[in-house]
Amino acid sequence: MSSFFVRWLRKSPKIEVCRKEAPQERESLTGKKKKKKQPKITTVILLHVTQEKAVSKLFHIQLKMLLGLEFSRKTLLTDVLAVFGLLILALCLLKLTWKCCRGFRQYVLSSLCQVNLRAYGQWAVVTGATSGIGKAYATELARRGLDIVLIGRSDERLQKVAKQIENKYGRKTHTIKVDFTEGASIYSTIAKELHDLEIGILVNNVGMICNDHFAYFLETSNHGEKITEIINCNILSVPQ
Repeated sequence: MSSFFVRWLRKSPKIEVCRKEAPQERESLTGKKKKKKQPKITTVILLHVTQEKAVSKLFHIQLKMLLGLEFSRKTLLTDVLAVFGLLILALCLLKLTWKCCRGFRQYVLSSLCQVNLRAYGQWAVVTGATSGIGKAYATELARRGLDIVLIGRSDERLQKVAKQIENKYGRKTHTIKVDFTEGASIYSTIAKELHDLEIGILVNNVGMICNDHFAYFLETSNHGEKITEIINCNILSVPQ
């Protein structure tokens, strides 16, 4: 900015006058010139002072304009960042509100406004009910007031779960011992056992994996037989 005013001062004709008349001023101060030329010296000095004031004023005006422009840019950037921050805050609050609503519905409303499961039927059938998820389903459905049909391949474990449900919740139980890996032959037996019961809910939980631990299928023993068992247990049990 200062270099701009230096170039402007050099090109100004009034400044040239000041430069030409300045030697007369210095000569007059030594007393070599007559006193009648002193008014010109005063005029040159006043012109020089006036010119400096004008340049200083113009410099301040230009400086204020530049500062104002820079300030406006900073203000615009601040406004943009503020709007962006508000959008992020609103998104976070909306996400938090949604999670709170889901938690309230799942843990509070679900316990206050429970569905009457007996309206669908008196009995609930749970396959694979002797352990794990199947046992948990059978226990919870009994707690909700349903009588339970337990289906599994171990008669001992079926009787154990049935006694637990009867003693704890006072519900009726019925056990069916079948092995779903045997194929379609077992479904006639299941149909006979369920013929006279009012079934409202079916939890088809039965399933199996190819091995007791994670492994490649072809590395398991008797994988040819395993294919048939997996198909019978995990796939054919669904449409039946």
